[in-house]
Amino acid sequence: MTWTSPISVTMETAASRSDGSDGWAVSTSYGDVGAEAEATRTGAGVADVSHWGAFRLSGANAVKYLQGLVTNDVAALETGKGCYAAFLNVHGRIEADVHIFRVDDGLILHTSPEAAGWVEKNLGRFRLAGGFDLTRLSEGFGMLAIAGPDAPRLIESVLGAEPPASLHASRVRTGGESVSILALPRCQAPSFDIHGRAEQVSRLWTSLVDAGARPIGTDALEIARLEAGIARFSRDFDNDTVLQEMDSPEIVSFHKGCYLGQEIVARLHFQGQPSKLLRRLVLDGDRLPEVGDEIVAASDPEKSAGRVTSVSGATKGGPTVFAIVKRRYYTPGTAVLIPCDGETIAATVAERRPGTCNGQSA
Repeated sequence: MTWTSPISVTMETAASRSDGSDGWAVSTSYGDVGAEAEATRTGAGVADVSHWGAFRLSGANAVKYLQGLVTNDVAALETGKGCYAAFLNVHGRIEADVHIFRVDDGLILHTSPEAAGWVEKNLGRFRLAGGFDLTRLSEGFGMLAIAGPDAPRLIESVLGAEPPASLHASRVRTGGESVSILALPRCQAPSFDIHGRAEQVSRLWTSLVDAGARPIGTDALEIARLEAGIARFSRDFDNDTVLQEMDSPEIVSFHKGCYLGQEIVARLHFQGQPSKLLRRLVLDGDRLPEVGDEIVAASDPEKSAGRVTSVSGATKGGPTVFAIVKRRYYTPGTAVLIPCDGETIAATVAERRPGTCNGQSA
């Protein structure tokens, strides 16, 4: 079954649609992907992201329960503050990643479409015994993302409220109803997801576009995330990835109490090194590899060095390629090769995030 976004009637001018993750039909473009991506760099783009997962976790034991399951310190969050975290299995491998925000009536969990099903199934089955309630905010709800340097001004102009700081959340009343604003990273510039009743979010879409935001699709959001060095679940890492291999130190706290998979994570942190890391490849030339292509060592092409996970030729400054690279080759500056259709693409390993080794951008 294909699910149509509850606010899609507002976006009737969508030039193309595709079946998105988790069975959703999502707008991929409004006719000019390049101009849409440019809006996230120099202005503001607004996208329908109702297919992303939004959950409310409430009840007396909500924080305590989640604290024992995720990698970051939920109990330390003050109201309005958020963090990036992961659910692991007993082997320290990632089952789902999530942004968690502390709000007055509990917690809001925000995650990608690919991870939303796991969150709903695996948290929901413990709701009765755990002393908490989990609600997926999907039916009758909508969510839009506004991203770009002009996004804060547009939010303040349209909603009449100052937008929250990075990794913070706020609630704003507009048109007689409340909407949640979650400041989470989707591009190099400020970005926010706005969640609320579908009708209200649809009206906000129209108001933001009237105020100067450009409608953008998922293709432009993909370009923006790659430019910012943002890894995505099921594309750049999955449930075969040990936590440290995604190279996002902000996803874990080494000062909190126990959680599922902690022993593996702590042992690797204090005593070892990841066997592979998510890196960016700087290509020599304009030829693009494909997702899934094998990487080999330039010093010995018979030895596998990893595989390509994400590719875009439309990113600013040239092509962007993410790859999971084995330990022997993941030091920045290492030369690698990508065999592709009978030819070989030369590349150099680099830090995934532009301008930083481990800055917050996920």
